[in-house]
Amino acid sequence: ATTEIYTLSLHDALPIFLACASSDLDSADTGLRSCNGDPAFCARPFDQVAVVGTHNSMSSAQDEWLAPNQNLNVLAQLALGVRALNLDVYEEDGALLTCHGYCSLGSRPLDEALTELRGWLDAHPDQVLSLTFESYITPEQMAASFESAGLAHMSFEREPSALWPTLDEMIEANTRLVVWTDNGGGDPAWYADINQHVWETNYAFKQVEDFDCSFRRGREDQSYVILAHFLTDPIASEDLASQANNGEVLRARVQACEAVDRTPNLVLVDFVDLGEVFEVVSEINATWQD
Repeated sequence: ATTEIYTLSLHDALPIFLACASSDLDSADTGLRSCNGDPAFCARPFDQVAVVGTHNSMSSAQDEWLAPNQNLNVLAQLALGVRALNLDVYEEDGALLTCHGYCSLGSRPLDEALTELRGWLDAHPDQVLSLTFESYITPEQMAASFESAGLAHMSFEREPSALWPTLDEMIEANTRLVVWTDNGGGDPAWYADINQHVWETNYAFKQVEDFDCSFRRGREDQSYVILAHFLTDPIASEDLASQANNGEVLRARVQACEAVDRTPNLVLVDFVDLGEVFEVVSEINATWQD
């Protein structure tokens, strides 16, 4: 199998870590479908699998963005095992760009980012991803970019009242990309209004003592739970992420959500390479029975 290796100046040992611990986890070695890293996940509905997600995925030190939310860029995040991305999209001087608040801090053409994502999905046919947009462009502009990148036909369509299919069914149909937006969702159907399809926690926390499982947006009748688990004071930092991504801190918050019957499906973090996020998400997955 081919191992993806990224040379980073951030941490000297990181290329070795990625080479040894990469969670691309497709079926190249075994001939068996892995379904996001585990054959047991294939029979599970999408809302009975937990994944690690990155907050402001495009904003990375590796790509030399200022005030980043991540050390690793999107491809390196995916190689690490991230299976949910969060992108902000703006229009500036007629160009559609992924950026965070101020495009002068860092930006990338949306078409380029989506084309890269299409290439990754093509290279990893056993993987299912979710993509959440904070969007400041029109649905028509977004749809055109997805069509140009060849992602529209790979994007999953769901009625809010419908049960989620299994990962195996999504892979068989090659509708392996779940797309949510906070603005203008619903047309086309795969460009879904996040408020109709998930239950998401609050995110406005400055210190770990503030973490709880309070509701922010979505619908009470939705089974897919997003745990927004990051600290901002006044911006993201590695120090804050190290506190939030600590295993004991994250486990305590997961348990608070489990206590109100909201087991997280998507754990959304800053600086995903820090802390014990992947370990805790593996523990969440162990709570669901095949």
